[in-house]
Amino acid sequence: MNKKLRAGTETGFGAGVLFFCISTGRYLWIRRSENGDFPGYWCAPGGGVEDFETIEQGVAREVKEEIGYDKPMTLIHMNRTNKDGFVFCNHLTMVENEFEPVLNDEHTEHTWATTQPEPLHPGLREAISKWSQRYAKTDS
Repeated sequence: MNKKLRAGTETGFGAGVLFFCISTGRYLWIRRSENGDFPGYWCAPGGGVEDFETIEQGVAREVKEEIGYDKPMTLIHMNRTNKDGFVFCNHLTMVENEFEPVLNDEHTEHTWATTQPEPLHPGLREAISKWSQRYAKTDS
């Protein structure tokens, strides 16, 4: 069976989280496999929030499924998008040290890097852009 995964769109709501490592200043990026939409694109862990899950519970479940990380996280809201009735919330979380993700079959590789890899998932690119614009320092 070669069914493409669609990030749990059946619930109409999803969420994900970009990891930032405080000690190295690098972000965790994971590359999507052929088993989902946007194959070969870099992204952050996330997917559909199931019925009766909070955003935090959905993100924690997706992170554990996709990269094997099961420690507590503080989610910092980056943005919310609504595309064709599917609402997705992007978040940022910080960890003190980098860790070695254990990827499931939705992803093929990972990297910790200070710059955005290409191609970057368009939804995550938009979240980072809006986050950066909102918190960019200006000369006043």
